[in-house]
This record gives sequence, C-alpha cells and structure tokens, in this order.
Amino acid sequence: GEFERVLQRVDEAGRGLDLPVLPLRVRSDSVDVLYDPGEFYDRLCAMIERAEHRILLMTLYVGRGPKALRLLRLLEDACERNPAMEIHVVMDYMRGTRLMSDRHWKEKAELKRPRRLRSVDIIQEVMAKFPQNVRLSLYQAPEARTWLKWILPHAMVEAFGVQHMKAYAADDAVIIGGANLEDNYFDNRLDRYVVLRNAPTFTEFLWGLGETFRSFCYDVGPTGDMRFLAPGMDSSEDDRYVPYAREEIVQFFRGAEDTLRPAGAVEGADTEVRITFQAGQLGLRQDTPFTGRLFEVLGGRGWRCFFTSPYFALPPDHEDVVYRQEAEVNIVVAAPAANGFFSGRGLFPY
Repeated sequence: GEFERVLQRVDEAGRGLDLPVLPLRVRSDSVDVLYDPGEFYDRLCAMIERAEHRILLMTLYVGRGPKALRLLRLLEDACERNPAMEIHVVMDYMRGTRLMSDRHWKEKAELKRPRRLRSVDIIQEVMAKFPQNVRLSLYQAPEARTWLKWILPHAMVEAFGVQHMKAYAADDAVIIGGANLEDNYFDNRLDRYVVLRNAPTFTEFLWGLGETFRSFCYDVGPTGDMRFLAPGMDSSEDDRYVPYAREEIVQFFRGAEDTLRPAGAVEGADTEVRITFQAGQLGLRQDTPFTGRLFEVLGGRGWRCFFTSPYFALPPDHEDVVYRQEAEVNIVVAAPAANGFFSGRGLFPY
C-alpha cells in the first residue's frame, strides 16, 4: 500500500550514511504528544514512580530547583522499592560540573541546601545512599578542552561541544524531547515531548546507547571521584579518543540494526519511528544528511512537514531543500526572549 511505498522511500534516504537509520514500528495508540511543561513533568514523575527494573536519564544537566529535587527523591524511592533497581544518568561533563544559580533557594527559604551546587553534586546525593544502584556518566566533547576553563567562562567552553541528548526511559516507557531536568523546563519553558508507551525494543536500544556512551565517559563515584573508562586513556583529549568513541558507536548501531529490524513487526503497527544520531566532533553525521534527503524524497504537493526547534538555524543545504518544496512547510520555533542567553551579557546573547 501507500504506507509501504513511503517507507521504501524513507529507506532510500537512509542509505550510505555514517550510521544506519534504525527503524521502529509502533502503534499510534501507544504514542502521546505532550503540549505543556507541567504535563511533561507529571508524566516523567509517574514513569519513575511505576518503574520496577531500570531507569535511564540522558540529559544535558540536572537542576537544583524543588521540582528537580523531587525527581531525585523519586529515584531514591525506586531504589527502596527494588534493591536491584538500575539507574543510569548520562550528562555532559562541562555542564554537569558548572556551578549553578541559586535563585530557587532565594525564593524558597524553607529549603535548606548548600549554595553553589553542581549537577554532579545533586546526583551524588542519591548515589551516596544507593551506590550499588546508581551510575553517573559524564561525556566530555573532545574539543571542549579542560584547560579552556582557565581562560574562558565555564558556560562559554560548552560552545565547543556538549552531550545534548534528552531521552528518559523507565522500563518500557520513553519520553524523547528537548527538555532538561530543571525547574524552568517543568514550569514555563515549552519544548517537544513525545511519549512512547509499551516500547520495550526502543527502551532496550536506549539503555544500550547509554552503556555505549559510558564506555568512553567519566564514571563518577559516590564520593565524587572520577574515572575515565576509555581503555588506556586519561581524558577525551587523548588523540586515540575520537576514533575509539566513533567505532564504539558505529558497532553499537550496526548491532542494533540487526536487533531492531526483526523486532519491528509489531501487530497493528501504523506509525514509523526512525532513530537518528549525530556527533560531529566524533566524525558521525547522520541526522543532518538524512533530514535533507527525507525532504527530497517525501516533500511534494499534498504533504505537510513540520520543523520544531527551540533554536532555529538551518544548514544552507536544508534551507535550499525547504525553499524548493511544494509541500506545506510549518516552522515552530521559540521566540528569542525564551532563550536563556537572551538577557546575558557580553557574547552570550549571540
């Protein structure tokens, strides 16, 4: 039918890239699109409260506001419910070790916490209580050199590269989007949130991706000690790091392709999900060319296409494709004032 013909064209768009574009078929009645930051927070809390086996949090950073801290208490409750609970938190090294604003504590005097915390310090509170259950992995982009912190503001070093995936999984439920685990994203910063329920194949993939990342990340212990796990290396600044990390990801995706394709035939499936990945500093560019090709093969009269992003800066080749479209193209982007850098000083607004 028409659906199968469309999928064939999508397959053609994914050929010859650095990584295979992984397919996942699901039922539309197991997919929810959320429209409100509060709904995102409530759904995430409910997922953690219902978790029985494992929880994965892949984010840029974790905040220190009251709602973010409640999430951490729910992680502790999960460990108490099941002594064998597995929790893996993947964050960015630079963002995760940056000192955070204390505005929440000025507003909430009843919450007594040390000031000037970092994301890693907050996660360590949970790790200290449940060291056998919680793992924390910090990814450091190879161009985000540690010595840059001595000559540039910490936040500016992050412009050299960060871990920017936002994927939250608990057992067989997943939320994919762009929101970090910080109160601003739970209260008034609207982002994209897609929930997949009853998706054990996808959650297994994400768990494996987290484990793959861990193999070339800093592993943080309950006392704050850090151990770099890439064999024979001390940091991502090692010349061997990029080829090693790249090969680990390539091998993982190839193995996942063998797993996901046979598992893709879900009874009653009427929705196609394609998993893409990009890590330019590791020499892996899959998402950008695939998106451009997708518009080439699917864009046409009668189609409706949507771009949604908090930051909108299309590569030139994507702009060309959009301008040539006969399809209806809808662009949803955050207003400049919604950007946290908007009111910054110096170079930050740019």
